[in-house]
Amino acid sequence: MPYKKIRQIMADHTGCDPKRIHMESSFGELGIDLTEDVELLMALEDAFGIEIEREAQSVWDLVKLISDQSVL
Repeated sequence: MPYKKIRQIMADHTGCDPKRIHMESSFGELGIDLTEDVELLMALEDAFGIEIEREAQSVWDLVKLISDQSVL
């Protein structure tokens, strides 16, 4: 499961404490606005080598999308 890697990338990208990032956390709860959303998705796409739909609104959405597409 890519959760730990996603959490670390999100923490590095936003400056958020990784302990605040949980599966049920929404981007809004983590202070990620629309501009940061695009930059974060691009960083995750680079890290996992896949394309991520903009529909992702939470950490769980990202885990699901990445798990379904990647060959970790």
